[in-house]
Amino acid sequence: MTDPATVALLSRAATLNAILEVLLDIAIEQMAARGGPTEADYAYSHDVGMRLAGSGDALQFGGGTAERKPAGSGQVAKALAPQAWAPGGLTINGREWRR
Repeated sequence: MTDPATVALLSRAATLNAILEVLLDIAIEQMAARGGPTEADYAYSHDVGMRLAGSGDALQFGGGTAERKPAGSGQVAKALAPQAWAPGGLTINGREWRR
């Protein structure tokens, strides 16, 4: 039998994954409409990645300051979207995006 805390955590993770998938679909379609990712998109990806790398504690435990606020789901999706154009595309939780 699974304890309630584990069930809640798994439910939250499933919800966040579903949200990320929808946001990725939107971000990739927006980039495709512009002709694909630009150098600015790749720079944005790098910036968001660095911010996520530097805010692990805030993401895991909450809190943080305004200048070190973790990226939101929409920002993460926009940052991941250029990877759909990379060789092999982007795969998250078994779902693939390729352009």
